[in-house]
Amino acid sequence: MPRNTGTVYNQLRMQESFQQKRRASALRSNPTWILRTLALLVVVSVCGAVIRSLGSTPAARYLDGGVAGTPRPGPSAGGSQATGYAPTDPKADKLQALVFESFSASGKKGVALQAEGSSGRETERRFLDTVKARIPFVSEGRSEHLEIVADHAQHVASRPSALFQGHVKLRTDDGLLLETDELFYDGYDGRAQSEHKVTFSRKDISGEGLGMLYEGSTDAIEFFKDVKIHLRDPDDPPADIEANAACLSRGQNALFLDGNVRVKQGQNRVNSGTLELYFGDNHEIYRALFRDGFELVAAGDTGPLGFSFPRANGRKTIRGRRLELSFGSSRQLQEAAAGPEAMMIVEPGPQDSPERREIKGQYLIFKFDDKGRLTEYLAQFGASVRFIPVAGLGTPRSISADILAAVVDPKTGEAEKITFTDNVVFDRKDQRGKGARAEFSEKTGGMVISGGASLEDAARRVSLTSSSMDVDTRTGSFRAWGGVRHTQRGGIP
Repeated sequence: MPRNTGTVYNQLRMQESFQQKRRASALRSNPTWILRTLALLVVVSVCGAVIRSLGSTPAARYLDGGVAGTPRPGPSAGGSQATGYAPTDPKADKLQALVFESFSASGKKGVALQAEGSSGRETERRFLDTVKARIPFVSEGRSEHLEIVADHAQHVASRPSALFQGHVKLRTDDGLLLETDELFYDGYDGRAQSEHKVTFSRKDISGEGLGMLYEGSTDAIEFFKDVKIHLRDPDDPPADIEANAACLSRGQNALFLDGNVRVKQGQNRVNSGTLELYFGDNHEIYRALFRDGFELVAAGDTGPLGFSFPRANGRKTIRGRRLELSFGSSRQLQEAAAGPEAMMIVEPGPQDSPERREIKGQYLIFKFDDKGRLTEYLAQFGASVRFIPVAGLGTPRSISADILAAVVDPKTGEAEKITFTDNVVFDRKDQRGKGARAEFSEKTGGMVISGGASLEDAARRVSLTSSSMDVDTRTGSFRAWGGVRHTQRGGIP
């Protein structure tokens, strides 16, 4: 059944704007497997071109054998060629095989429109059947075109707008395809919107969302609900991104995903409240920001993610309130910063010692080389490392301090040296050591404490103070030098 006037204008009544919810926070703030999302930027430029074209008032003509701008009479309403989409109106103008073209003041060709049938009044609403529109636009300084086809369309002359209905397809010269059941363009307000499911695809990226709105005033496109993005990669497993809603801002050159964001690639996954992706002038991501709580789980080798964490064969889990990833010009990860309340858990691989590591700090910062391999990490404010035996093999131990800085062998992933600074505390079973500074070797398990070192051994009933102390954190044996004071309580065993 054809829609009445009220129904058409109801296309402007969308559900609560995603921009109203997020732009006040995320839009005002200024990983390799996600890089291909830059193709979504094409959608904004395409919608903007459509709005500008429909909002213009160029010279136009009908090419149907009649006088320019004058509709050609068609068969009667009962004729076989009469449009079946428009309501019955004996005073309506009817056209067959309509071709409409618009031109700028300089004579440059603009929008071209074809329809098998048309019915309506020139100054009111026109109903079109089997519609094809070809619209020029400029992208990155190049002249391109987009094509929209639909079963039907409605056009309001007094308000430059068009409502496309039925198998609507929008296609660009470079391969972007957007499909939906209904798409409404309002050139007066600078809006393009749909309340229906929208799917899109281009080269290695595809996706969908329920409800879409483009606003020319903000140069942003929103997907209101159930957003899904699929990324194909010829060398690595495909990646899938899901979120409650999304907003693509060309003004900020950024993509915002909001609400229960889930990124999955093979065995690797990331969950967060929101995700923000920022693109540079070269259309490559230079910054990714997970906010409102996140958890990154790399079940195996993190190479496909574009970086490597320690012990590449064991599972890595990073948690915190916020995770920021910074990428270099070679598209490799340069730095990752997690926090507040940051934690990294490293499970042992097949060739590793049978113990799990837990690295904590209010903030954790990871730095990588030009090949994306971890070279150092830093923990600040309440930093600690815990070694927890797997299957009860060994003794739990931990080292804490105000600041932790580790230098990592990029080939093996082992920390060659971890330096603990200020308020150092070592705990192992019945032992507790303290000092101002300590250096720990992950490979040997040895630790050197300096700056007023002390050790309490409850099992041996020993108290030890010295300038420096060497402790084997795995066995608990120790050696002290420089002003040593050894106290044996309760007699010598």
